[in-house]
Amino acid sequence: MSTNKPTIIRTGLERFLYDNEFEIRRYFKAIHPGNTFSVDGIASSQQRRVQILETVRSGLGRETLESSWNRATYGGSSAGCAFEQFRVRAWILGELSASLQSDFSNLYHLTLVDTGYRREAGKLRLFNLNRCILRAITTFHDLERTYPDMWAFGSLEISATPTADDGLAFEPHFHILIDGASEEAIRTAFRSRLTAKSGALRPIHLSRVSTRAEMLVVLSYLSKVEPNIRQQILGRNGRLISARPNPLKGDGYAEWLAWMAAHRADELLIGHGPADHLLNDFPMREMQPIVEELLRLSLREGR
Repeated sequence: MSTNKPTIIRTGLERFLYDNEFEIRRYFKAIHPGNTFSVDGIASSQQRRVQILETVRSGLGRETLESSWNRATYGGSSAGCAFEQFRVRAWILGELSASLQSDFSNLYHLTLVDTGYRREAGKLRLFNLNRCILRAITTFHDLERTYPDMWAFGSLEISATPTADDGLAFEPHFHILIDGASEEAIRTAFRSRLTAKSGALRPIHLSRVSTRAEMLVVLSYLSKVEPNIRQQILGRNGRLISARPNPLKGDGYAEWLAWMAAHRADELLIGHGPADHLLNDFPMREMQPIVEELLRLSLREGR
């Protein structure tokens, strides 16, 4: 009996990506060893997502997720689309990263957790994305008054946290690169914009970014769309400490995916300064030119 696999005929965008798969994966891994890229792997993930969304509502998967790489040539797809998530990542790690200039004296990675946006399982649909994004953008303008040359770029992520009754709560939060403002000013500006219901012990976490390599790692992290359950364990001193996150599964994942499928991928991105101008042009950019720029950058940087 023959064990030969059937020949896959690849055309268009899919053929281009497959021909450059090794170079794309090598560049991603040069930024962080945990990164990867697979044309067929992403296509398989997309098929699973369609099936999961069909359990939420008949037709939802087919309505909101592209059926193939060649149908994902242009942007504007949902944030739940695996093909679109790659397009976003290739753009961030390619064209966008090349445009972000810094002397690394005041470049920070901000993690902003406002528990006022927390939503119980079954109620993620009630999360107001526009209001959350507007609050962050307003804070950028607050900082700009003192630091006119500052820039920022970030994304909104939604993870989950176990609750006391063995349930889940969804935790929308930001990861943002901010350059050109002092650490104290960033803390003060974002603390003043926390919602009245915010109760996080550490709503604002800042870490300095000292090199381009570190900046790329942060950009890689904020462009990686993987919903996790943020676990906590009891330390020896009796305090709760973070443990390794576990992938979100089951009903929680289906609810997260349905929310993502209801929003465009670019709606979850925020920028100020040069990053904002590029972000305005991003939604309708074709995927192939984005990847071509990524590959040119890889050659220039010798990755």
